Amino acid sequence: MNVQLRAGNALTPGELAAWKSILANNPTLDSGYYRPELTLAASRVRSDVEVAIVSENGKPQAFFPFQRGDNQCASAVTGRLSEFHGMIVPQDFAFDPREIVKACGIRSWRFDHAPVWRTELEPFAWARSESPFMDLSSGYDAYTEKLRERGSSAIKQTQRKQRKLAREVGPLRFEYNTDAPEVWDALVKWKSEQYVRTNTLDIFRYDWVHELLQSIRSEKSPEFSAPLSALWAGDQLAAVHLGLASSTAMQIWFPAYNRDLQNYSPGLVILLELASAAAEHGIQRIDFGKGEERYKYEFSTDVLPLLEGGIDFRFAMPTILASWNKLNQAIRRSPWRKQLEAPILATRRFRQWMAFR
Repeated sequence: MNVQLRAGNALTPGELAAWKSILANNPTLDSGYYRPELTLAASRVRSDVEVAIVSENGKPQAFFPFQRGDNQCASAVTGRLSEFHGMIVPQDFAFDPREIVKACGIRSWRFDHAPVWRTELEPFAWARSESPFMDLSSGYDAYTEKLRERGSSAIKQTQRKQRKLAREVGPLRFEYNTDAPEVWDALVKWKSEQYVRTNTLDIFRYDWVHELLQSIRSEKSPEFSAPLSALWAGDQLAAVHLGLASSTAMQIWFPAYNRDLQNYSPGLVILLELASAAAEHGIQRIDFGKGEERYKYEFSTDVLPLLEGGIDFRFAMPTILASWNKLNQAIRRSPWRKQLEAPILATRRFRQWMAFR
């Protein structure tokens, strides 16, 4: 096995073709986050994107895209914007992730959204989590029927709000993918306001985030795209969403809504409109990503198990980081969670700032 490093924008056509071939033959890697187009887009706006190419007999067999940070510590391409990440390998390819990371000259590689589809990362995992998703493989009607059979009232309640919004504000109009400048402007404005309300770092203050999303929006291929969806009620823009899609899977990425219309739950209304339209575009799964938001579980039909952990060559750091993760998990389960999380939340903006530099 031979490991070669490339800048993210220096992959040859043959290497890109090999990467895409792995994805085409490994359905467990069905997500826009695994596409080489994302790595290429990130490398256009950041200088720290690299790809390790694992070869045998001169032929590329696997790929490991990452961002090299301070002190030779690596993170996923696009950093905190990444909902799924890991190594791009065929289903039947045996590999040692520790050896690959070491060959890159990396002291530490953290992962917190690594799907459990291979066993190689399990020895380096500290915890497990899950990513809820909508199963649209049998179509939108089959998806809604599955929710009803489960006894969920989420669809019925949202459809009632949907009718009320149309009746009291104006006829609804949904566009699956729009280039209207006012839709993009609304997304940035509403998300920035949301970050302020929730005391979260406003990631849109960083030029590279703007440039990355605009670059991805220009992608229009069937295998990789970023649909910008919009819901209007009469003349008012009610909700927007920027997703990340492969040919058959979409990620809920940047949803936002008009707070003047919040009594009508426009964010949930556009979610149903998006699911219906996505199914017609061949999308078989909509991923919500991990998180405790209530709507993710109300509208999901299944979950993808995830691993959280890291490969770390620094002295004592694997033990320290694993212990820190266990402490966080214990705090989340504690009846005094709000009080115990206060010191952690106080440093959240600084940690986010470090992650988005």
